[in-house]
Parts: sequence; structure tokens; C-alpha cells
Amino acid sequence: MYKQTILHKLQLSVLPELNDGRRQLMQGQTLKASAVLVPIFSFNDQLCIVLTQRQGFLRHHANQISFPGGKKDPTDKTLADTALRETFEEIGVDINAVSIINKLSEIQTPSGFSITPYTGFIAEHAQFKLNYQEVRHLVYLPLEVLLQQTDWACYSVKIKNRYHQVYAFQYNEHFIWGATAAILKQLSMILK
Repeated sequence: MYKQTILHKLQLSVLPELNDGRRQLMQGQTLKASAVLVPIFSFNDQLCIVLTQRQGFLRHHANQISFPGGKKDPTDKTLADTALRETFEEIGVDINAVSIINKLSEIQTPSGFSITPYTGFIAEHAQFKLNYQEVRHLVYLPLEVLLQQTDWACYSVKIKNRYHQVYAFQYNEHFIWGATAAILKQLSMILK
């Protein structure tokens, strides 16, 4: 798939709603605003989604595959600013090297976060500098592999004494699940 085709489809997309049970919140639950960048980057002559594998010693989500992102800080004017700031903090990509394309549908997590994903192209000249306090390494998921993905497993996971349905799939040795898989599924639905 070519960059121009992806850009066109994302800009004109009608956002799909995922029926994965995440929108059923516990009564009185307040969600923490957060954002991630779904970075698209040309790697080895193919367009890829850049994912991170989190460090194993982290208290939350250790070893998980995720997007660069996190909780909104008071200094962030918008959630897009949050996604760009977190991308710089985690993988060292300068915010000026990212071209935001669009915003995907919000994902609400059982752990109490409202995640707003933003897609964006990373310039080919961009430099990556990992923050090894958070990120073990980068995972480059080719867009063609994502578009061929048909085996979206759905698991029941117990979090905070409640069962939640989460998407998951295997890419090489990486097990991608939860909010990351839900965002990738949403992206694949738009691009197909």
C-alpha cells in the first residue's frame, strides 16, 4: 500500500466502532485522558507501524507491546500534543518530524484510561532515540501484515474483579493485545 493511498483513506475515513465491551464502564468510574501516536514509518522499503516493547521491570504493563503515548499532562494543550510529547519522551522522535493525519475512535480501558489514538507519518529522516527507562526496543509491524491479519482473537481477561473482552494477535514472537490490538484492528478496518 502506498503512502498517498493510506493518507487518502485515513483522511476520508468514517471511524468504525469496535464492539468489544470496553464502553461499559463501572458506575461512577472517571477515566483519565490519554493519547497515543500510531506512527507510520518507512522501514526497509515498506510502510510500517512503529510499536514499542515496554521494559520488563516497569510496574504497569511490563513487556507489553504498545504505542508511544500516555496520560495528558496539564501542560498539554490538546491530546494531540500529549501523543507527540510522549512520542518524543519514549522514542526520541522530534515533534516536527511527525505529520498528524487524523484521530481514530477513542478506546476506553478497564484500567480507567480513555485513549485517543492519532495516526501520523514519521519523516524518513527522523532519528529514534529510545528512553530505555520505558522502552526495551521498537517493533516494526509492516502495514501489509496488518492488512492481511484476519485472525483477531478475543480473550476474556479479569481486571479489577471484572471480566473484559480484549482483542489479540500474534506477530512473529510478539503477542499484541488489549488497547494496542483494538487500535490496530480499527486501523486495519479503515485501510481495507
